[in-house]
Amino acid sequence: MRYLIVFVLALGLWGCSSTQEQTSSTLTEPQLSEIDLLDAETKPQVAAPVATPPTTSIPAELQQALASGNSDRIKSVSQSILLGDNKNVPALNALAMSYYNSSQLNAATVLLDKAVVLSPRASEVHNNIGVVRLARGDKSDAIVSFQKALELNPDSYIAASNLSSIYLREKDFIKAIPVLSTFVNKGAADLDGRSNYAVALAATGKTSDAVAIYDKILQEKPDHKNAMLNYSILLIEKQQKYQEGLDLLNRLKFVGSANESRQLINDLEVKAKAGLK
Repeated sequence: MRYLIVFVLALGLWGCSSTQEQTSSTLTEPQLSEIDLLDAETKPQVAAPVATPPTTSIPAELQQALASGNSDRIKSVSQSILLGDNKNVPALNALAMSYYNSSQLNAATVLLDKAVVLSPRASEVHNNIGVVRLARGDKSDAIVSFQKALELNPDSYIAASNLSSIYLREKDFIKAIPVLSTFVNKGAADLDGRSNYAVALAATGKTSDAVAIYDKILQEKPDHKNAMLNYSILLIEKQQKYQEGLDLLNRLKFVGSANESRQLINDLEVKAKAGLK
């Protein structure tokens, strides 16, 4: 079961050649040529506890605890299992991520280090090691872990999403595209992943492809906030389609936007209205 949130970046593009991540709402005077981008979430999604040797399946009581989503219950059940079998990889993994959720990164690291020794080919464990490393600020090591998770399981969308999110934060769009493209092309990417893919495409000059993706996302989920924001930035900053961009921003304000994005929205409105004059 997946029980953490995905590492999603609400990224956008603007006219001129630069693209940045939003950590604050700033703009370069006198033109809105470098609007920082909104980081909507800061946590990666964590893969489900893995069923690998020395156990062959996730214990039933742990499955039930995970299904409940109750972190205290997950922690209690994991600890109980480990008292009887301290080499139970799914329990080590689940307990580690319980500690991660409560910001006890040292404890999470110890448990995951043990799990990866017991089950070195467990993609989910490598992914979760990357998650903890990222929380520690060890970006380079986190990349290595996510890459290893993908090497062991090329179908791990969670690891791909986490890895591509780092590339997007670093504005390394060339690397982000191949990580996401397989999942997008086979329909395995979620809406946030597709929105991030569109960001990378537009940043590398494939604006029409990005537009097609945003249009499809908003057909499926008209109130998808990340896509609405990203698309409006593309329309206003890249394509100078000011009225379309304004219409989209008005829709975004109607469904409600995060506090962090309000200044960005205001800045975009100013530019779009100026462009219509």
